[in-house]
Amino acid sequence: MMAAGLQGDYNSHLFSVHSSAYNDKIVAFLRQPNIFEILQERQPDLSRNHSLRDKVQLIRTDGVSGLARLSGDADLVMLLSLFEDEVMSYVPPHALLHSSYCQSPRGSPVSSPQNSPGKVTS
Repeated sequence: MMAAGLQGDYNSHLFSVHSSAYNDKIVAFLRQPNIFEILQERQPDLSRNHSLRDKVQLIRTDGVSGLARLSGDADLVMLLSLFEDEVMSYVPPHALLHSSYCQSPRGSPVSSPQNSPGKVTS
């Protein structure tokens, strides 16, 4: 019974309106070009489960709204729960090109004079 309660807590966290950033991460994770190979590493039956593959594809195309429509699907929730750590740490390739990842903390692509090694600051 306790495990069922924990799974229910996970389900409500996974698809809650308050965790839209997490849902965005799920969608980004599922939009990886090789996602079906990644998912099959931990869920080998996915290759034969066409219904679950279709649900993943729906989320890939419809995004967060597709994820919300499938929020009550136990098979999908169980599949996604196998990848919670990967979802949380996933950074889409396009985000790596975003200016906040490429520039210095002040937003400049090169060091500013204030950071020059010869400059003495008080």
